[in-house]
Amino acid sequence: HLGNTADIIGQKLGYQSPEKASWIQFHSLVDPLTLQEIYKRFNNPTSCYRLILMTTKGLCGTHIVDVERCIMIRPMSSPHDLMQLMGRGGRGPNLHESALEVIWNNSDLSTNV
Repeated sequence: HLGNTADIIGQKLGYQSPEKASWIQFHSLVDPLTLQEIYKRFNNPTSCYRLILMTTKGLCGTHIVDVERCIMIRPMSSPHDLMQLMGRGGRGPNLHESALEVIWNNSDLSTNV
């Protein structure tokens, strides 16, 4: 799902390097040099990404400034994952609340419950 979503967004918005992009994918295959740039932008409210497609890599321990909305597509199997995703939002310095949206269907739940 993440790859398909990224392809659609890439077609609509085009590709830019992580240094200039308004959106990125954040997952375990991101190389160390790109991670440095991503973490730098995660901590800067004036240059942080507008959209971040992430896997569980971005849950526990990842600080991202001014997250307004978290959307989980195809829920994970653990309530802990939902709580961790909610924890990405509202951390300031300018936004101190956020929303969590979960997009799912019955087939998603059948494999995850």
